[in-house]
Amino acid sequence: MATERGNISEGTAIIALTRNGAIMARKVAMALQQDSTLFVDRRFHEDGDSGNTFDLPLRPVIEHAFNTYSNIIVFLSVGATIRILSPLLKTKQVDPAVVCIDDAGNFCVSLISGHVGGADRLAEEVASCIGARAVVTSASHASGTLAVDLLGREFGWRTEADSTTITRASAAVINGQSVGIWQGAGESDWWPQDKPLPDNISVYPTLEDLAASACNVALVITDNADPLDMLLADKIAVVYRPRSLMVGMGCRRGVPVEELESLLTQTFQENKLSLRSIGGLVQPRLNEVSQDWNSWRNVTMWIYPFSKQIN
Repeated sequence: MATERGNISEGTAIIALTRNGAIMARKVAMALQQDSTLFVDRRFHEDGDSGNTFDLPLRPVIEHAFNTYSNIIVFLSVGATIRILSPLLKTKQVDPAVVCIDDAGNFCVSLISGHVGGADRLAEEVASCIGARAVVTSASHASGTLAVDLLGREFGWRTEADSTTITRASAAVINGQSVGIWQGAGESDWWPQDKPLPDNISVYPTLEDLAASACNVALVITDNADPLDMLLADKIAVVYRPRSLMVGMGCRRGVPVEELESLLTQTFQENKLSLRSIGGLVQPRLNEVSQDWNSWRNVTMWIYPFSKQIN
């Protein structure tokens, strides 16, 4: 899974320095759906291998992968991997997902960025490839409950809360405290339909019902920009912004992007809508689109009647 790492590759580095590791690494590289690059010790390279060979020491190889790829699968002990990676670690928001596999292929350990970075899911995927057991210790994953910081991520939802608030809300969910959810916009299938919500989590029909409840935590899914500080003052509140709004704008060629942005911001403020919930911008004709406007806030640009996607 991609993390907030700028231009870092979305791909996966698969690193093996033993004969058994190289055999399993090839199997994983073939099975993974995402782009992967194989790094194999030169001693165990085979003619059919695509990727890279290396000579020991291993540290430069892993350091390169850490700074280049979003995911790392390394056939190495947990202890050795930690010793190599420890000087490089920053935060779970930017560190790549790291999965360690023992040389016998018995265990796939989600080691770094398991929750946010996606190593938990990657460990399970790799384990299924080689017949190993995934070792996942993230609390929400292990207990099968809702992950506050991942809710709606697969749909592109954005979270509005500082890290301390998210940590407190996550702790409340894991510890069985009362949690309330209200949804006013966005995709509704954020929880598996065939799996009941944990007993401590309730969905409320209105925001007012949630505010009046005795819940310790309020998770609010909305594209409305009304302030919630007063309404939810007695709760740990996390707001999610689904990409639920499509914006249509037309203009003459050459109109400054700043003017368009000002108009859009004013319109959203007047209608109490969040700019972070914009899912796409629609223009009526291609020749009206400014290149600067195309990349505005990394929002997808469409040409009506949806015959062309710009970015």
